[in-house]
Amino acid sequence: MIQITAFLIIDLFEYDFNDSKEDAAVRIQEELEEMQLPKQYKRNGKDCFLDPYRKRLIEITPEEIVRQKIAKYCEEILKVPAECIILEIPMSKYVAGTKGRADIVIHQKTSDNVLYPLMVVECKQTNAFLTDKVAEQAVRYCDIIGADYFVITNGIDMEMFKFIEKTNGYQKLEKVLSYDEMVSRNEPIMLVEEKLSRFTLEQLRDIDLMREYSEADVWVFGSDTPVKFIPFAVNLYQALLDEEHKLPAVKFQNFEMVEDLGVRYYDYSNGGGGHFDGLYRSFLINDVDGDSQILSFSMFGTGESTEYDKENTHRKSYTVFFVAIDKFKVSKAILEYNMDTFVNLSGKEAIFRHNGRISGLPSDELKEYVGKHSELIELKGKILDIGRLPSDRLLFFDGKEESKFMYSFMEYTLLRERFRNNMQKR
Repeated sequence: MIQITAFLIIDLFEYDFNDSKEDAAVRIQEELEEMQLPKQYKRNGKDCFLDPYRKRLIEITPEEIVRQKIAKYCEEILKVPAECIILEIPMSKYVAGTKGRADIVIHQKTSDNVLYPLMVVECKQTNAFLTDKVAEQAVRYCDIIGADYFVITNGIDMEMFKFIEKTNGYQKLEKVLSYDEMVSRNEPIMLVEEKLSRFTLEQLRDIDLMREYSEADVWVFGSDTPVKFIPFAVNLYQALLDEEHKLPAVKFQNFEMVEDLGVRYYDYSNGGGGHFDGLYRSFLINDVDGDSQILSFSMFGTGESTEYDKENTHRKSYTVFFVAIDKFKVSKAILEYNMDTFVNLSGKEAIFRHNGRISGLPSDELKEYVGKHSELIELKGKILDIGRLPSDRLLFFDGKEESKFMYSFMEYTLLRERFRNNMQKR
């Protein structure tokens, strides 16, 4: 997991936006015109970019066009590592309760995988002037996160400023510095190439090692999850994080899996106000209505309740296979699948079934709906048979059994969402 660290500058000071030269703006228009914009898709009738940095579908606006080109400029011209570029990040992510959202924040990464804010980039439409007001907005964000540099741009010109301790203000630079130049003027940072280290089957069976792994990273499985489930749960979680094995693109009657987007860090909420932040494996799909969507999968151990439910039963901590969908404004959970309850470890395979439970809606009608419209899922009596995975070997998403399992869960979550929408229209 990547940590973002920032420092709040409390002292207020005067800013010097003047430079010894009248015109210190760098003309970048020609270079930006050569920058390739991300792929375009449609969602809810709106044209969207598949943002390669946020790995989300973002509505196309004049501001977003500039933002995407500037991010690509930072990566290709200024040589900023892609993982150090974060778009439209709320200031509250750095300092709780702080308002505002920066267009782009460039970070430098330490050897222990911590991102420190280095530069704020404020993007405006091409018809906007780069006034002091624009600079003041960028300065405010720099104050909050402790960045030494900021850039303002309208997609035609670009101006860069650096904080000077001696004058306690910002000075405009004659040129736009590269990433290496910015970092070398601060402290040298060694970038570490991260690679997932998969456990062997023998290691997966070491329950003490698995508990250390779960507690040291994300809480992968519940504290009350039966011991026999733990090796399989960690195996599946690591398969989600293994970007070297991509889920193949394929088309079914209910959806098309367009692209495996890999792993991203994200925070999704559920209907009860809970938050599930962590690493997700995300996929771009086209649904039956022709809209593009992003589905994200992860696994979590739930919190243990200190209270008792209506039947005077203590709520235990269990393992959840978590599926979410991105929306324009509010991204949300679609399915919190209780693996402890519904997965049957039988012989050399794990069988995934479900009772069709869906919050606030009739589960019997959902099961009937899924049984009628599904291509990959079977309704067997009162139980939905979603799929199965081998439990006697390491899992890889480009494998035949693993890919079929993921496609089935995609179809199930999409059918649940379509059923919910249809019920709300009644």
